[in-house]
Amino acid sequence: MEGWGWQSIHDPKVLPEVMERWKTAIATGEPFDMEFPLLGADKIFRPFLTRIQPLKNEQGRVIQWFGTNTDLSERKQAEEELALNEREFRLLAESMPQIVWTTRVDGWNTYFNQKWVDYTGLTLEESYGHGWNKPFHPDDQ
Repeated sequence: MEGWGWQSIHDPKVLPEVMERWKTAIATGEPFDMEFPLLGADKIFRPFLTRIQPLKNEQGRVIQWFGTNTDLSERKQAEEELALNEREFRLLAESMPQIVWTTRVDGWNTYFNQKWVDYTGLTLEESYGHGWNKPFHPDDQ
Protein backbone atom coordinates (compact mmCIF):
# COMPACT_ATOMS: atom_id res chain seq x y z
CA MET A 1 0.00 0.00 0.00
CA GLU A 2 2.99 2.32 0.22
CA GLY A 3 3.25 5.12 -2.25
CA TRP A 4 0.58 4.68 -4.88
CA GLY A 5 0.07 0.95 -4.16
CA TRP A 6 -3.37 1.64 -2.70
CA GLN A 7 -4.68 1.83 -6.26
CA SER A 8 -4.60 -1.99 -6.41
CA ILE A 9 -7.73 -2.31 -4.24
CA HIS A 10 -9.81 0.17 -6.27
CA ASP A 11 -12.44 -0.72 -8.83
CA PRO A 12 -10.78 -0.01 -12.20
CA LYS A 13 -14.00 1.65 -13.41
CA VAL A 14 -13.91 4.21 -10.59
CA LEU A 15 -10.15 4.61 -10.17
CA PRO A 16 -9.75 7.37 -12.83
CA GLU A 17 -12.22 9.62 -10.97
CA VAL A 18 -10.58 8.80 -7.61
CA MET A 19 -7.16 9.67 -9.06
CA GLU A 20 -8.38 12.91 -10.57
CA ARG A 21 -10.01 14.05 -7.36
CA TRP A 22 -7.06 12.95 -5.18
CA LYS A 23 -4.56 14.76 -7.40
CA THR A 24 -6.75 17.87 -7.23
CA ALA A 25 -6.78 17.63 -3.43
CA ILE A 26 -2.99 17.32 -3.38
CA ALA A 27 -2.60 20.30 -5.72
CA THR A 28 -5.03 22.54 -3.84
CA GLY A 29 -4.44 21.33 -0.29
CA GLU A 30 -8.18 20.86 0.12
CA PRO A 31 -9.78 17.87 1.92
CA PHE A 32 -10.73 14.78 -0.09
CA ASP A 33 -14.14 13.21 0.52
CA MET A 34 -15.58 10.48 -1.70
CA GLU A 35 -17.56 7.23 -1.67
CA PHE A 36 -16.28 4.37 -3.80
CA PRO A 37 -15.85 0.58 -3.70
CA LEU A 38 -12.71 -1.04 -2.28
CA LEU A 39 -11.63 -4.64 -2.76
CA GLY A 40 -11.48 -6.77 0.38
CA ALA A 41 -9.26 -9.76 1.12
CA ASP A 42 -12.23 -11.92 0.08
CA LYS A 43 -12.06 -10.33 -3.41
CA ILE A 44 -15.42 -8.61 -2.97
CA PHE A 45 -15.86 -4.88 -3.58
CA ARG A 46 -17.64 -3.03 -0.78
CA PRO A 47 -18.69 0.64 -0.58
CA PHE A 48 -16.43 2.88 1.50
CA LEU A 49 -16.45 6.52 2.49
CA THR A 50 -12.92 7.89 2.26
CA ARG A 51 -12.10 11.16 3.95
CA ILE A 52 -8.64 12.69 3.89
CA GLN A 53 -7.73 15.89 5.72
CA PRO A 54 -4.55 17.89 5.23
CA LEU A 55 -2.36 18.88 8.16
CA LYS A 56 -0.80 22.26 7.35
CA ASN A 57 2.10 24.15 8.88
CA GLU A 58 2.07 27.82 9.91
CA GLN A 59 2.69 28.89 6.30
CA GLY A 60 -0.35 26.92 5.10
CA ARG A 61 1.70 24.20 3.36
CA VAL A 62 0.47 20.63 3.65
CA ILE A 63 2.96 18.63 5.68
CA GLN A 64 0.90 15.46 6.11
CA TRP A 65 -2.43 13.88 5.18
CA PHE A 66 -4.69 11.96 7.55
CA GLY A 67 -7.32 9.68 6.11
CA THR A 68 -10.02 7.21 7.05
CA ASN A 69 -11.88 4.57 5.08
CA THR A 70 -15.27 3.72 6.57
CA ASP A 71 -17.03 0.57 5.38
CA LEU A 72 -20.56 1.55 4.36
CA SER A 73 -21.76 -1.99 3.59
CA GLU A 74 -24.10 -2.37 6.56
CA ARG A 75 -25.51 1.15 6.17
CA LYS A 76 -26.09 0.69 2.42
CA GLN A 77 -27.78 -2.68 3.04
CA ALA A 78 -30.02 -1.15 5.72
CA GLU A 79 -30.92 1.73 3.36
CA GLU A 80 -31.83 -0.75 0.61
CA GLU A 81 -33.97 -2.81 3.01
CA LEU A 82 -35.70 0.31 4.28
CA ALA A 83 -36.43 1.47 0.72
CA LEU A 84 -37.81 -1.98 -0.15
CA ASN A 85 -40.00 -1.99 2.96
CA GLU A 86 -41.29 1.48 2.11
CA ARG A 87 -42.12 0.43 -1.48
CA GLU A 88 -43.94 -2.66 -0.18
CA PHE A 89 -45.88 -0.59 2.38
CA ARG A 90 -46.92 1.97 -0.25
CA LEU A 91 -47.97 -0.79 -2.67
CA LEU A 92 -50.11 -2.37 0.03
CA ALA A 93 -51.53 0.95 1.30
CA GLU A 94 -52.37 2.20 -2.20
CA SER A 95 -53.96 -1.14 -3.18
CA MET A 96 -56.40 -1.24 -0.26
CA PRO A 97 -59.96 0.05 -0.68
CA GLN A 98 -59.73 1.71 2.76
CA ILE A 99 -58.21 5.02 3.85
CA VAL A 100 -54.72 4.42 5.22
CA TRP A 101 -52.60 6.96 7.11
CA THR A 102 -49.69 7.19 9.51
CA THR A 103 -49.44 9.69 12.33
CA ARG A 104 -46.73 10.44 14.88
CA VAL A 105 -47.60 10.25 18.58
CA ASP A 106 -48.07 14.04 18.68
CA GLY A 107 -50.83 13.79 16.05
CA TRP A 108 -48.70 15.10 13.17
CA ASN A 109 -49.68 13.16 10.08
CA THR A 110 -46.93 11.82 7.83
CA TYR A 111 -48.73 9.70 5.21
CA PHE A 112 -52.11 9.33 3.47
CA ASN A 113 -53.01 6.99 0.67
CA GLN A 114 -54.89 8.12 -2.43
CA LYS A 115 -58.21 6.94 -0.97
CA TRP A 116 -57.94 9.76 1.60
CA VAL A 117 -57.53 12.33 -1.16
CA ASP A 118 -60.41 10.84 -3.14
CA TYR A 119 -62.73 10.78 -0.13
CA THR A 120 -61.94 14.15 1.50
CA GLY A 121 -61.04 16.19 -1.56
CA LEU A 122 -58.02 17.55 0.32
CA THR A 123 -54.62 17.46 -1.35
CA LEU A 124 -51.77 15.66 0.39
CA GLU A 125 -50.14 19.02 1.12
CA GLU A 126 -53.35 20.24 2.81
CA SER A 127 -53.60 17.01 4.81
CA TYR A 128 -50.08 16.64 6.19
CA GLY A 129 -49.25 17.80 9.68
CA HIS A 130 -52.48 18.64 11.47
CA GLY A 131 -54.37 19.39 8.25
CA TRP A 132 -56.01 15.96 8.39
CA ASN A 133 -58.37 17.36 11.00
CA LYS A 134 -60.07 19.77 8.54
CA PRO A 135 -62.80 17.40 7.25
CA PHE A 136 -64.11 16.63 10.73
CA HIS A 137 -66.99 18.45 12.38
CA PRO A 138 -65.70 21.09 14.83
CA ASP A 139 -67.16 19.12 17.77
CA ASP A 140 -65.13 16.09 16.72
CA GLN A 141 -61.89 17.94 16.06
